[in-house]
Amino acid sequence: MQYTKNQIRERRMLRLAQLIHDHWEEGSGMDTRLFEVPLLHDSLVLKGRSIAGVKYREHVVPRALLRDECLKMFDAGATVVDVKECLLQYLWIVHITEEEAARLNLSHKVTMPGGWVFGEGNPFARLAAVGIELEPNQALEPTG
Repeated sequence: MQYTKNQIRERRMLRLAQLIHDHWEEGSGMDTRLFEVPLLHDSLVLKGRSIAGVKYREHVVPRALLRDECLKMFDAGATVVDVKECLLQYLWIVHITEEEAARLNLSHKVTMPGGWVFGEGNPFARLAAVGIELEPNQALEPTG
């Protein structure tokens, strides 16, 4: 069977949500490296690149913040599918310059801008807050 890139992405996010659930259920914590290769290849999560250049790989929502939100969701009774949907919305990377990464790390290394909340917030708010402009990854298929 042939799968589109979006179908593969959705299947991988479901697997990741199940892994997070298993770690949550076991009470073993979870390393954020699960959000990386080999489970999620960059081709499935690369959303764009800085118009200023590319040298640095950055998650649009910090991995630790995303992990903590997934664990909180399970604490609140969310299902694996609920967490998969959260991952589909917020687990993206972009390529930015080293200067932009340094600027981002000064104010929002592991946080999102004040007032930002999961389920409502723009995943790219952290980048916009420090003036990083992106061009989209044309290789990704539209998601709807």
